[in-house]
Formats: sequence, structure tokens, C-alpha cells
Amino acid sequence: MTRAASALEVINAGWSTSVQDLGRPGHAAVGLGAAGTVDPVGMARLNQAVGNRPDAPIIETGGGLALRAHTPVMCIATGWMAPIAFGVGETISIPVSSTRRWSQVAIAGGIDGPSILGSLSADTAARIVPVEMIEGSAVGLGDAVEAAPIDVTADVRATGVVRVWPGPRGDYLVEDALTSLCREPFTLGEASRVGVRLTGRRLARADAQELPSEGLVPGAIQVPHDGMPIVMGPDHPVTGGYPVVGVVDPRDLWLVWCGAMGAQVRFVPRVD
Repeated sequence: MTRAASALEVINAGWSTSVQDLGRPGHAAVGLGAAGTVDPVGMARLNQAVGNRPDAPIIETGGGLALRAHTPVMCIATGWMAPIAFGVGETISIPVSSTRRWSQVAIAGGIDGPSILGSLSADTAARIVPVEMIEGSAVGLGDAVEAAPIDVTADVRATGVVRVWPGPRGDYLVEDALTSLCREPFTLGEASRVGVRLTGRRLARADAQELPSEGLVPGAIQVPHDGMPIVMGPDHPVTGGYPVVGVVDPRDLWLVWCGAMGAQVRFVPRVD
């Protein structure tokens, strides 16, 4: 059941805007990745702030998004201190952030649309887009309200370090893979939902040969020939031939995926 078939109108789609939830895991064997939100904890916090279930679909954007309300809506976005009510005809604007690559927008009721394999998540690699987020498109809202809104807007998660697990191909580097990854910080470079490039000290490969394609998981750290690591994002391919020398702990993926271009991350071995 939807509250309105066209509760919101996309005035400006901004950069890489999409609808996301927890994705559609479990289909890698047939070549389909899970996709899903870049920050599950952030999504849950914002959803609960407007009374939604923690897993209700939200909007994720790189900024520049503008939505016009065609019905009264209550929403909250990354960085807002509290939910804001918007009346008919008012515009919800999400600018580009200088501190975060992706911003999230939760709307009371959640997003409604035709789910594909149980999810509304857009998958840029597989070109699955259950809900279009392009100029002029209409976005319906659902009834994903669970309870009265609660104050969960303060993000108290630790930042600064990224825990990393050993990868299956650590022997492809000249020195121990975790030692190489953790020796000094890396800088977040170009990124999409497929992956994030890191810049900094090049990781010297002991073996220049590529591998037959192997399975990948979110957060897998691949090292191509140039020695600059790539961290797999939510829309990563399900297989790849570059050696995986480490895997970012799922709890810290948001630091890599959401960090602003130019920000630094330091890897530390996962010990707990």
C-alpha cells in the first residue's frame, strides 16, 4: 500500500542518486551481486529518526539532489540535526558534501516501488533500477512506519582507522600483505558504487601474473599492476582476476565507501 503514487518529483537527480535498502544477497552463483546501501548503520539511524523500520528503503546521493513534495512529507538526511517537515510544493535539497562522498535521505513511510528479487536497491553494474531517480521521475512513498520517531541522529561510531582481514592472495606482494596495507595511510581517490581507488605508497607485487577469475566480496582489496589498491564497493563484480590481499571488516566499510575524496584512511589488522 502506498500513500501516494507520486509523492515526490525529482527536480534535479544530482550525482549518482539511487534508491537503496539492504540489497539482494545470495545470487552471486548466477552472477548477480548484492548491491545495497553504502552505510547500513547510517540507514538504520535515519530511518528510525522518522519512525521507519531500520531496513526501509532510502535515497542515496552524491549530492546535487532536489525533490519537490507533492504531499506533506517528513524526512531527514545525513548531517541534519533532526527530521524536517516539508509541505506541498516545497523542495528538499541535498547539496554535495565536503566531508562525505554519499549522503542518505530517509523519508517517513519509506520508498515504494516494484521490488526485484525482494529489493528496491539499484545495481549500477547489473543495470537493475527498480525506482528511477532521474529528472522528472515520480517517487512513491510506502507505509514502512514502525513506531514513533526516536532520537538516533548522533553518529558516535569511531573514525580514523579501518580494520582489515587477511586476503587469500597475500603472497602476491613482495612483503606480508597486512604489513604493506598497514604501514602508512592511503588517500581515497576516484570512486563509484563499484569500487574506491586508493592512492599512496604503491604495493609491490611479487607475482605479475593475473589469476583466473575468483569470487569477490564487498570490501575486497584488489591490487592491479600499478600497485594502487582498489576496495570493492556494493555494486562490485562477483568475480575478478586481480589478487585480493585483504578484506575490509564489514563494520568499517562505510569509512572507505563514504569518505570524501582526498580523505585519508589507515588500515589496522582486525584483532577482535
